[in-house]
Amino acid sequence: MGLPFNPRPAETVPIGEVGIELRGLHLFQVRALAEMDRDASDAQAIAWAAGCTPEEATEWIERSSGGDAAQLLAAIMRLSGWTPEAGARFPE
Repeated sequence: MGLPFNPRPAETVPIGEVGIELRGLHLFQVRALAEMDRDASDAQAIAWAAGCTPEEATEWIERSSGGDAAQLLAAIMRLSGWTPEAGARFPE
């Protein structure tokens, strides 16, 4: 018997008049984001969570308000369990 697992959480996050379906990121994705520069990691996080390309995520960020992008990133972090407390358990 292999390790049991819970599927990564998913939810539709309302941004203005639309809902964006997101899925939480897995540990390897979170670690990869930590190695990227901030703009690239924001677009990549949205791409992975929303199931789009990084180019589509970058365009969405550039065409949306900063508050909408921050709200979406906060939801991705919450769904992924990506918190400062979680990171403290894995010192470098």
